[in-house]
Amino acid sequence: MNDSFEYDVALSYAGEDRSYVKQVASSLDYRGIGVFYDEMKKAELWGEDLYDAFDQIYRSKSRLVLMFVSAHYAAKAWPNHERKSAQARDLEEDGPYILPVRIDDTEVPGLRPTVGFVDSRTTSLYELVDLVIAKLGSLSVDGDDGGIGWEYMLLVEELESGLAATAEAKRDFVVGVANASGDVISDDDAPEDLSRRLRQSLKIGNNIERILTETNVNAAVGAPGEPGDAVLIRHLAARLTDVYSGLLGWASSLRGALVSDEMQPMYWALSNYVRGPIRQYEDWVADLAAKIRPLLESVRGGVELAEPVQLTFTLAFDIDPDDVAGYARAKAECPLWE
Repeated sequence: MNDSFEYDVALSYAGEDRSYVKQVASSLDYRGIGVFYDEMKKAELWGEDLYDAFDQIYRSKSRLVLMFVSAHYAAKAWPNHERKSAQARDLEEDGPYILPVRIDDTEVPGLRPTVGFVDSRTTSLYELVDLVIAKLGSLSVDGDDGGIGWEYMLLVEELESGLAATAEAKRDFVVGVANASGDVISDDDAPEDLSRRLRQSLKIGNNIERILTETNVNAAVGAPGEPGDAVLIRHLAARLTDVYSGLLGWASSLRGALVSDEMQPMYWALSNYVRGPIRQYEDWVADLAAKIRPLLESVRGGVELAEPVQLTFTLAFDIDPDDVAGYARAKAECPLWE
């Protein structure tokens, strides 16, 4: 963020529309965008002359203003004060400064009907936030990248969301839930079935290497100096989540297979093969978040990095030797295994 700007985006709205605007503010903030939303700045605003403070924020301290247009907005004093400050700045800008978001079809003084807008009634929250970030990414002021690093914040957010969505399956794996999978395996077929399932797990894990190629990563988050693609970032994160979920599903299928009591210990022991990869994936996501969040906070706070930072996206799965030994032991102790 350019040092002359305190915020990437300032949100101008009427109190009656707060519930929607709060969601926008939270999502932008989570994605690493410097956002002015009055509810988030209560301590900073306490005791300030708000008339002057808001004039500064909407006229000179923000890179862009997101204006939430509604009948309430047009009728109230404070939103109109913010609007006039933003419009004063808009007159000095070569490109768009005010980004209107329509909540209804109310006309706002000074906002021409020909100005492009986003309609909140037909645009999802995700889409709106993506559009704001894309607009920031297209700006360049005094050599500064607007909205720098949003791609990495989005990737981390999506990866963490994927972990949250699969948390129940992970808890089942940890506590040892074994719901019947419907796979009925005879003792004669068990050796070939186990061999097939082991190959299947390797196939699932190998997808990580295919997903995290330099070409795929650069296409999503952008090559150095280039903006990323929000759709591809979400797709990349979804496929990585599929691998994680696939490993959990593979283990669940093994544990739930209908096999004889003699073969059950082998199926259970083999299911433990994914304990290492599951832990390694979770650690990788946590490590990525731990690196990216502080880094972006520093850059957005105006801290100059001593040297370029190279983020790597390398993830390899290794099976824990103890789990390999456990499977070998179960095989040796199985009276039906030749």
